[in-house]
Amino acid sequence: MRGGLVRGIALMREEKVVKKTAALLLSLLLMLSLAACGQTGEEGDAASGMTPGKYTAEYRGYKDNVKVETEVDTGSILAVNVVDHKETLGMGSKAVEIMPERIVAAHR
Repeated sequence: MRGGLVRGIALMREEKVVKKTAALLLSLLLMLSLAACGQTGEEGDAASGMTPGKYTAEYRGYKDNVKVETEVDTGSILAVNVVDHKETLGMGSKAVEIMPERIVAAHR
């Protein structure tokens, strides 16, 4: 009986980790999208609303602020770089490693 309780507690902890990681990934994705597309200017392409250039933004991550630099042209995201973060190694740091590449691939 005690083994079942211990497994139940372990599953609850694992579920919390999964939820926190998913929330972090979604937050990072939203942050990068806003950084890339949220800025428009007079020279921007009317169809896309994006002005070519590099944009830097800082948003709250799970542990602390995450600073991201995004480079765009008139119709796509060229590069996404996480400039600074203090996310948990092995959890949030994995999102920082993989999400920029996925965002660029999805917006070419």
